[in-house]
This record gives sequence, structure tokens and C-alpha cells, in this order.
Amino acid sequence: MEQVASVLAPWIRRVSGMYINDLKALPVDAFTECPGGCARTPQEYTGEVAGMNFVTSKLVSGEISEFPMGADRPEPKLPATVEEGCQMISASGEALASAVETYAANLGNMTKAPWGEEMTLAALANVAANHIMYHDGQLTYYQSLKGDSEMHWFD
Repeated sequence: MEQVASVLAPWIRRVSGMYINDLKALPVDAFTECPGGCARTPQEYTGEVAGMNFVTSKLVSGEISEFPMGADRPEPKLPATVEEGCQMISASGEALASAVETYAANLGNMTKAPWGEEMTLAALANVAANHIMYHDGQLTYYQSLKGDSEMHWFD
């Protein structure tokens, strides 16, 4: 699992940075705006991404043994500002990447994903990285709807 950790941890850091760059490029008024009147706000899914990263890091480290569900599942903390959102993504991405590196021996252990599927902790950590990218895609699409066609991932 050391090889998995040596690839996955840097990728988590990279996609976290890409998300942060896109979040910084989003017009400030768009952070809490509900696109189309029914979509989730960037503020909401930024809180969700950070929460998923933190919970997954706790699973990988062995701090908790299962994904909190139902009444045990905490509501995602919503960042008040873009800056706070960037800090949350940075801290949660680093927590997850560090857990993957530090507890690489745990990555083969089985866990249950929030949707009930049994998978290894390595697979769940990979899902968390993909989750960052999924919501980053929403950010980049929303930027384009606001008239920004630039690619900000590597700013």
C-alpha cells in the first residue's frame, strides 16, 4: 500500500489546490448564489468536500471505524467566505493526504462508504479525491456561466 499512498497523497494535494484556484476565481457574489434557482451553492459543496475529506482522513488513520450516518452524521460546516472555503479545502485536503501517507498500512482495510458499498480505505480515499474533482467541475462550469472561460487550475 506504500505505492498507492505515494501516488494518491500527492494527487489529493494537487486536486485540492486546483479546487482552491477555481474557488478563488469565482466571483465573490457567486459563492452563495443558487445557480438556476435550484442548484446547490458553491458554499454548500465546498463545505461538503471539506467534510468528506476530514471524515475519510479519520477513517484512514483509524480515529473512527465507520462513516457517520443518520443522526451521527454531522452537517457540513459551511464556510462564510471564499477565503474560509479555501482554508477548509486546504486543511481537509492536507489532512487526507497526510493520513494516506502516515497510515498507508491501513489502506487495504475494508470500510463501508456512505452509500453502503464495502470498499478498501484506499478506494474510499480515491473516491474523496474524485469528489474534489467532481465539485471542481461544478465550479469551473459556473465560472463559465459567469463569463469566465479561463482555466484556473494552474494559476
